[in-house]
Amino acid sequence: MDGWYRCKNVAFQGETATWELSRTGHYDFLDAYKMTPHLQLVRATDDGALRAFIKAWGPLRMVLDDWSGSDQIDEYRKARDKVTVASRILAAVEEQDSQRTALQVFVASLSANKFFPAILEGLRKRYRVPGDVEDRVDADHQQWVELLTQNQLNEVIAEIAPIFAVSAISPRYSVERRKTGNALRASLAISNLMDAMTWMIWQDFSQNHPMQFCVECRKLIEFKTHHAKKFCSPECAHRKTAREWQQRDRDKERKANGTQKAR
Repeated sequence: MDGWYRCKNVAFQGETATWELSRTGHYDFLDAYKMTPHLQLVRATDDGALRAFIKAWGPLRMVLDDWSGSDQIDEYRKARDKVTVASRILAAVEEQDSQRTALQVFVASLSANKFFPAILEGLRKRYRVPGDVEDRVDADHQQWVELLTQNQLNEVIAEIAPIFAVSAISPRYSVERRKTGNALRASLAISNLMDAMTWMIWQDFSQNHPMQFCVECRKLIEFKTHHAKKFCSPECAHRKTAREWQQRDRDKERKANGTQKAR
């Protein structure tokens, strides 16, 4: 089966999601991909939206050992954050304007969820990242991101991005015997929703449809064309432009004041 079982029932009690899988109904991967569940997960920024996602698509477990079970909502928060961080870093490889924000989100995720702790040690040695020898990060890391040059940002993003491509998913082939002869069938070894999320992100990038995030408010931009967009709305574009003009005016004023003092 190239997909995952649908949920027959989903219930929430406090911080726990209890679910029961259908023994007959399942999501076909390619059909589900058209419905963009990976984008829905990234957009589920509050618990209400996250619960709606769970109810629609089921558990995000890598391993399902029974037809029913329960999970803590926090596990879904972590999974959502991991998918979001991966999408931001991958999108930032070719979009320099979003690199600093993407790296800030990545560093914050290391602090909150300890994603890929080995990464931080490598970055610390190469780029003199502040902090102690533990894999937790502190407030100084956000300041470190702010002080990186554009060339350094390019280097750090390039080093981090390949890590998110790691996956156990692989293509496979099977032969169906029919009355008219054999038929070759191509499929993917996808059996759970988290594997599907990983593959859908890969598929977006392979088809040149990467996720795009607003450089102002950081929200996911609705993808409609092949042309990259930097802002989710005219309002965000205006705020960014106004802030840049104000910064230019302040820089000119400081430069003028410095010239007058020199005289």
